[in-house]
Amino acid sequence: MAAADSSTSSGALPNWVMLERFIFRRDDPETFREDKRTTATGETSAGAGFRVSFILAEPPTPSRLYLSWPGGPKRERMCHLVAAHRSLVLLRLDSFVDPSNTSPFGEVLHDYFIYIADHTPAQAQSSTPVLRRVPSYTKYNAHYERARTFPFESPGVGLFCSGGEFAVAYLNVCLGDTSEEELDSPLTLGATLWVLRSIVSDDSAGGGEKWEVKSLPIHLSRDDEYKPLLSWKTNEVVPFKDGLCWVDYNSGILHCEGICGDNPKVSFIKFPRNIRCHSALRSELYRSLCVTGGGQTLVFLDVGRHDGAALGPMAPGSGFTIR
Repeated sequence: MAAADSSTSSGALPNWVMLERFIFRRDDPETFREDKRTTATGETSAGAGFRVSFILAEPPTPSRLYLSWPGGPKRERMCHLVAAHRSLVLLRLDSFVDPSNTSPFGEVLHDYFIYIADHTPAQAQSSTPVLRRVPSYTKYNAHYERARTFPFESPGVGLFCSGGEFAVAYLNVCLGDTSEEELDSPLTLGATLWVLRSIVSDDSAGGGEKWEVKSLPIHLSRDDEYKPLLSWKTNEVVPFKDGLCWVDYNSGILHCEGICGDNPKVSFIKFPRNIRCHSALRSELYRSLCVTGGGQTLVFLDVGRHDGAALGPMAPGSGFTIR
């Protein structure tokens, strides 16, 4: 298909969009779709340049992100659309340290980029999108005898934007010591929060932002609510009010308030007991957490199939219930 250039369109860009979760990688210029109003360029830590462009559409038509990365690895699942909030989008591009070793055991660099849609320097007359590379979080690896980038799992990375500030954060449930002597659980169950805070303005680019690691207690409404946390697996992260919600669709929500502050608080919200549990591997297909009411209401949706199947067509004469 020939390249579709939307830059000549006379229509205004939509105020909000429904963003397709997949990145459409098109290294061939003939198939790369571009709208020059939404295009930005960047460079990975491996020195490979790339270009992204959003093809935006009025909802409910989904909008798409196109990527041109000719110097990047050709393996699948090396580019990720991680999160989006307000006018920011978080991307991750993975590169091999040794391009000749592309096996599953080859060392990989994980580069996170913030796409700023409405970046407008004071001296500019119009808005120009930009890409900023987020500093990597590194951890010492005994096998390599040096620090390596820590591979946060993409579904567990959240993005929060408020005013001129933003935060990139990752949360993990853990057993062991926390920053407080007493927890609401007899198993000393807590959360480890990795967070990088910065400001959106151009003045902060390359300003030495650093990841902070915080050990926090998990506040429970009842002592017996800790059990679902023992098998916690994050399906997605949802921004809500002044924080982020890490969601396990088989268990509940870990709500971290004050994500941009110095003293964040983590609370566990268990899903209703009367909601039937789906297949542990595919619960995200039938459940969703979203924000409505001008950002003040958190809504949990569950679609229950009457035939009890996890995948495939519904049984004849069967239906579903939305709660």
